[in-house]
Amino acid sequence: EVKMEMEVGIPSAEGEKMGIAPQETGMVLCCICGVAMPPNPASMCMQCMASKIDITEGITKQASLHYCKNCDRYLRPPWVKVELESTQLLSLCLKKIKGLNRVKLIDAGFVWTEPHSKRIKIKLTIQKEALTNIHLQQSFVVEFIVEYMQCVDCRKSFTPHTWIAAVQLRQKAEHRKNIMILEQIILKHNAHDKALNVKEMHEGIDFYFQSRSHALMLTEFISGIIPTKVKPAKQLISQDDRNNTYNYKYTFCVEVAPISKEDLIVLPKKVAKELGGINPMVLCMKVANMIQLMDVMTLKISSIDPAAYWKYGFKALCSRNRLTQFIVVNIEYEEDYTKFGESRLSKKSNRSSSDAGLSEKISPVMLELQRVRDYGENSETFFVKSHLGDILNPLDYVLGYDIDSMAIGDLDDIKGEVPDVVVVRKFYPQRKKKRRIWRLKHIQKEKLKETGNEKNKKMSDADDKKYEEFLNEIETDPELRSQINLYRDEEAISQLTSQMETLNVENKPKEPEKHQGDLIKEETKEQIFKEPNKPRKAKKLSRKQLKEKKKEEKRKQATEKLPESTDDDPYDIKLEELLGDLKIDEGKEEEDTENDTIIQEFMQRLQLQEESKEPQIIKKCIFDSREQVAYFRCLLRKTITFIITSNGRKSL
Repeated sequence: EVKMEMEVGIPSAEGEKMGIAPQETGMVLCCICGVAMPPNPASMCMQCMASKIDITEGITKQASLHYCKNCDRYLRPPWVKVELESTQLLSLCLKKIKGLNRVKLIDAGFVWTEPHSKRIKIKLTIQKEALTNIHLQQSFVVEFIVEYMQCVDCRKSFTPHTWIAAVQLRQKAEHRKNIMILEQIILKHNAHDKALNVKEMHEGIDFYFQSRSHALMLTEFISGIIPTKVKPAKQLISQDDRNNTYNYKYTFCVEVAPISKEDLIVLPKKVAKELGGINPMVLCMKVANMIQLMDVMTLKISSIDPAAYWKYGFKALCSRNRLTQFIVVNIEYEEDYTKFGESRLSKKSNRSSSDAGLSEKISPVMLELQRVRDYGENSETFFVKSHLGDILNPLDYVLGYDIDSMAIGDLDDIKGEVPDVVVVRKFYPQRKKKRRIWRLKHIQKEKLKETGNEKNKKMSDADDKKYEEFLNEIETDPELRSQINLYRDEEAISQLTSQMETLNVENKPKEPEKHQGDLIKEETKEQIFKEPNKPRKAKKLSRKQLKEKKKEEKRKQATEKLPESTDDDPYDIKLEELLGDLKIDEGKEEEDTENDTIIQEFMQRLQLQEESKEPQIIKKCIFDSREQVAYFRCLLRKTITFIITSNGRKSL
């Protein structure tokens, strides 16, 4: 496509202003093809000029683009990540074209190509002055070939020993609960995005980075979440004495505090004095940028900063693997607020001056506990003070440290009272294990090489058990759930939906539950009132409609009058129906008696009572609901006088 613009003589508008009359131009012949045309300095038509003059000469028509398929980046340089047919990719391609600085770029755009063709085409429109006062405009296509090339970062990640800085995250404790929480928090904030590689180790995780600054960013992030101690180290790899340059590999060992939530701790004497002379035995309530400890005797909470903790470096006396199950026999509150018309929740606002150091989440209470394994066998109980007064009730289960049965040598040095049991949290033994519809994501890391040794198998089983405990804690701790991300488990949800479809529960309304007596009553009604020629169709009614229908039927039956002459007494029929619903306790008689014999004995005793006119116990009947009692009363009210006694609210 070629266009030509000419600038010859003086324009007519300017000539009229200058007083020059416009001149009419004639037609001349092209010097090459002889076609009539307006005159121009080249004396050539547009087609001949396009064939003789090429303004795209010196501009590259084909070039190459380097692309890394591992990280989806193009080489500019440096390596940048751009999308197909974007303005960033267009500018990158234009910089690859040589000779564009000699012409004027009018337009540029992408030409569609197949995605798998490894070709990118751009259509360019340029303009250039070919001859004096003659400008030519031409469009052409430039083709780019995409060539695969591995970037520097990907090359280092696939090649061992190419990292510059490493962060070794460790926790020297029996359980690595803090490491699990840190992994989820790092994943939530994407603090490991610049890591070349991540490896799983026995006591923690290793992160490898390309620069020292990236490793320092991760160490500062972890130190702001949990108490840590960082030990930097470096190793000389190479040096150049002439240029005075040195290459080092840096290693940052980040040691996490070996205590976690619900650990029992015995403080050193200096620490107990600095915290206001509290009891040395404390319970860890929270591990964050500050460590919160609770005195097991006074239930007061105090905090320790990371610097003070690492100064003394005390460890846990007992961890959660030594928890024992107890049952709450009795609860005694320190003050009976119910006498003044106050609820249990109003205790926080009415605390005395002795409870000044207590937290708002703690409600002190005295508990009488007994071990679950000893419950019913002996009468050994423990009276302890607990902080779970708002959520505990009698016969609840709790987990605690049974100090009375532990053989611990560190307790001899403690001056002061030591409780027999330290209550930690409430326990739900009857809770069923259900498949969770949520899951956790984990950092992609190289796992340890598994071997067939028995020790490694036992370690893997113990790790699975600890991970299950961690998931259970997430379900019960809302504060922990707020710090991490939970994701939908599509497999579990699909299995539940398939099970619901097989049971056909989704679209069907729930039918009201029927007792065994109601089923017997319906069968007897069908046998008596069923017409042989017209089969009865069952209608589906809701629960409310069934209740209203039963009430109307009972009202009609209560208001009905006796017929003057009938062969079969309708009240005898109704008594038979009712007695089919009752659970009759005959004392020493056999339980498998038939309904016909029971009805005959019942009617005989009714006649004896009418003759003697003295109250006698005919039968002891157990009804399923109050409605059956009212119905039975309406049936017998017109025949005899009787007395109904109630032994309780449920059994009449």
